[in-house]
Amino acid sequence: MNFHGFTELSQHIITYNQFTKLDSERDDKWFIDTYKGKYTKAPYLYSGFDLGHLTPSHITSYNDTLNHASFSLFNQAPQLASFNRGKWAQLESHVEDSISKYKTKAIITTGVIYDDKNKTYLGNSRIKIPVAYFKILELGGKRYIWLGSNINGSVISITLKELNDLFVINGMKVKIK
Repeated sequence: MNFHGFTELSQHIITYNQFTKLDSERDDKWFIDTYKGKYTKAPYLYSGFDLGHLTPSHITSYNDTLNHASFSLFNQAPQLASFNRGKWAQLESHVEDSISKYKTKAIITTGVIYDDKNKTYLGNSRIKIPVAYFKILELGGKRYIWLGSNINGSVISITLKELNDLFVINGMKVKIK
């Protein structure tokens, strides 16, 4: 899969053997990388937004170093708390259930969609709030794509063409092949 123009996108490849070693331990300690710019936790306080993982922490729990890295502030975008803890969490569980069912390697890609025509920011920060998250699961020779609204919390299945059309509509110079 080719990605052109992304700034906030995460891709994680997990084998079935790694998947069988997932555990419930979470590092759960967000940290600021060496960059000292806009990425801090302060704007999230009392905002109604969670620090939404791009690469989910649980899918990396088979490796302590990877799990810790999933809490980098570079691996997140503002995610409406009810969406993050509701439908999006259900989707991430569904992805894990699919890996368990098919017992094969999976490629999980997660990204965000911004409305570049009507930019919104988290409080007084320079942290843009995405209007949607998308997740692509490549498993057993098939590709599944979901779109989650960071406005009303809904999650729907979509096609690759529909996803690429959304990028254009929202002024993003991005294309997934």
